Amino acid sequence: MIERDEILLVEDNLENLKVLAGILKPKGYIIRLAMSGMKAIKSIKAKAPNLVLLDVQVPWMDGYETCRVIKSHGDMAEIPIIFVGALTEVVDKIRAFEVAAVDFIEKPFHFDEVLIRVNTHLTIKRQSERLQQALLQVSQSQTKLIQSDRLVSLGMLTAGIAHEINNPINYVNAGAIGIELDLVNLLKLLDYYETIDFEKQLPDVAQKIEILKGQIKYIYLKNNLITSIKDIKMGAPRTPEIISGLRRFSRVDSNQHSKVNVNEVIRSNLKIVKRISEKQIKLNCNLQENINEVNWYSCSLQQVS
Repeated sequence: MIERDEILLVEDNLENLKVLAGILKPKGYIIRLAMSGMKAIKSIKAKAPNLVLLDVQVPWMDGYETCRVIKSHGDMAEIPIIFVGALTEVVDKIRAFEVAAVDFIEKPFHFDEVLIRVNTHLTIKRQSERLQQALLQVSQSQTKLIQSDRLVSLGMLTAGIAHEINNPINYVNAGAIGIELDLVNLLKLLDYYETIDFEKQLPDVAQKIEILKGQIKYIYLKNNLITSIKDIKMGAPRTPEIISGLRRFSRVDSNQHSKVNVNEVIRSNLKIVKRISEKQIKLNCNLQENINEVNWYSCSLQQVS
């Protein structure tokens, strides 16, 4: 069904209204009437027409002021307004354009002129709307391309980081395990030394040992060394997990379906968010277990989550 254009006629002269309506209505236009500028503004606010034919000499608020008020409202400013009346003086025509009218039709009305001018400005309005829609689509496409490029760049960056960081992390893990074993043996030796009564056998040495213990905070050191090593062993493997999560997140070029565990995707993304903002955001995650895997683009699902 073809949508019919609505034209608002703003005219206080009934004969002129009949003439204009008689020209336009048979051509399929929906005609709305307003007998004053104030009524025209009220009608437009209720529902915007596609075009306004506005008499210069409408009562209480003339056509120029009515046009100025309409154009001052953002939601009404794009409605084309054609003045009708005796605009015989150049100054009157200039004033019409100054208040943002698009055209004028002089009285007495000529059938063909009215139709041509009305049709021309309705066509311009439709083309302008299509152009704005096209520009919006272009802008949205550009935004998507920029986001896609950024994700590709992120993927390349994280791939490089993952490659460079895996070996050092492996060294850290291996070193932490070795240090932990050595520390256990060392602490056993220290525990044995503490069973020896140095104060009786070597009082000078015992005094120096007590001073040194205080300086190095021996009790704290002894109790926390193993804990610190365990923290290193626990924290170091998280780095490759985070890098791997970023790589999965940034894979925009994957165009194949695969079985995806939704819960794992959510958990993976939560790891990334938690490491970035754990001090600012409290995360509560309640997942329903035993959810069936779904066929989807795993990278896209990860980006959505």
